[in-house]
Amino acid sequence: MNEQDKIRLAELRWKNERENKLLELDRRLKEFMSPSQYSFVSFDESDTIQKLSEDWPGKSEEQLNLIEINPYDFSYVFFMNYNFGLVKVNNDALFTKWPGLIEIDSDMIFCYIPDQKNWICVERTDQFLPGKEQLGVFWIYEITFSDMAFKTKLLENAV
Repeated sequence: MNEQDKIRLAELRWKNERENKLLELDRRLKEFMSPSQYSFVSFDESDTIQKLSEDWPGKSEEQLNLIEINPYDFSYVFFMNYNFGLVKVNNDALFTKWPGLIEIDSDMIFCYIPDQKNWICVERTDQFLPGKEQLGVFWIYEITFSDMAFKTKLLENAV
């Protein structure tokens, strides 16, 4: 097998893996959302959006409302453990069902506003709360912003 054949085989394996992850995520999403509340972005468009996005910044725990500054009625969502591409999710569904989306992924989701390179990441982590260690581990959600200006803009619009 020559080098071109190896590259082509790797591309076909990745495409197959992406398609399988898409099918599995679609099955999981249908368990608690209407299919009219989401759709899948093509692999090529997903790749383009993600390549143009910001690098990983620091973490924050402030409250925010991504919906307030989004001029569209949908957002793009990337599932870390279903890393085939982006899912187009109705903002109302994202606003009310985001914990379920993170539960499906078991780790974190990235939310993108269409036509922007900024994003937020909402990550579920387990921690002991100071002074309440005897109660055991609690799930908390950490928010990471793609950059400080985006974080400031979101927090200015927080309710």
